[in-house]
Amino acid sequence: MAAYTAAAPSLDYPFVEVAGATPRQGSAVAALKRALLNGSSAAAFTQAGFRASGGQALRLTETDQRVSVQGQRSAEISAAAEVGKVLSQWAGVNASARVQVLIDVSGSMSAPVPGIGKSRLEMTLEAAENALHLFKVTSQVRFLAFATKVDGDRDYREILPMAPVAQQLAAVGKLRAVRAVPDGQTGLYDSVLDVYRLARKEWEPGKLNMVIVMTDGRNTDPGGISRENLVAELGKLHDKSRPVPLIGIGIGPDADEAELGQLVGGQAFLSRDPAKIGEVFYGALGRIAGAG
Repeated sequence: MAAYTAAAPSLDYPFVEVAGATPRQGSAVAALKRALLNGSSAAAFTQAGFRASGGQALRLTETDQRVSVQGQRSAEISAAAEVGKVLSQWAGVNASARVQVLIDVSGSMSAPVPGIGKSRLEMTLEAAENALHLFKVTSQVRFLAFATKVDGDRDYREILPMAPVAQQLAAVGKLRAVRAVPDGQTGLYDSVLDVYRLARKEWEPGKLNMVIVMTDGRNTDPGGISRENLVAELGKLHDKSRPVPLIGIGIGPDADEAELGQLVGGQAFLSRDPAKIGEVFYGALGRIAGAG
C-alpha cells in the first residue's frame, strides 16, 4: 500500500477511450488524442499551467518562478500496532452498527428536569431518538425499557424491535409514548445481563455490535442477580473475536458512576445535568465508534 501526499490538492483530467465505439467514433477519438498530445497542444497546456500526462511540470524553474522543485524526507513508518489501531478506528467509524438501547423507566425517571419543563425520561428519549441520525442508514437498532416486572416477571420489555434506522425513525411515535412506571424500581442487573446475552446471540460480523444502557440510578431490585454475579457472567460472555461493547450512560445527580463503570468495564459516561444528556450520548457514541 502506498500513500501520496501533496501540499495542495491537484486536478486530474484523464483521457478515457470507452470500448464499444463504432469505427467512425474510434477514428474521431484517436484524432482527438493525437491533437491533444502534439507539440502545439503541449505548448498551450504549458502556457495554461497544466502538467504533462506523467505529472511532470511543463514550466521550467529558470523561466517561471511559480514552479519549484523541492525534495521532501519520507515520513517514518509507524509501528504495526499503531497502524492496526488506526485502521480499526477508521473501520469503526465507517461501520454499520447493530445496537441494543436499554432505557430506564423506573419511577425516578419521571422526576422533572429543573428549568426545562420535561422529565428525565423525556430528555432521555429525545436523546435516543436524535442519536438515530448518528448511525449509518444500514445500521439496525432495538429499543427496550426496563424497571422491575414490566413484562410479567421480566424486568424489561421491547419498545421497538430490531430494525433499520429509517424504519425506527418512522416509528418514533412509539418511543415518545413511553412513560415511567410510577412505583417501578431499577431492575438494572437482570436487564443488562439478558440484553447482553441477546446481543451476543444476535452478533453480526462486519458490524459494530453494542449495548447501550441509559439509567438515572443504581440497581434497586431486591430479588435480582447480585452485582458480583452479574460481573462474573458478563466476563464469561466476553469474546475478543466477537466484541460487544457495553456502554453505560448515567443520567442525573443520582447516577452511580462507580457502579456503572464496573458493570460496563469503564465505558461509563455521566450527564449530571439531564438537560445535557444529548451531548453525552453523542460523545459516548463517537468515542466507542472511534475505538471500534
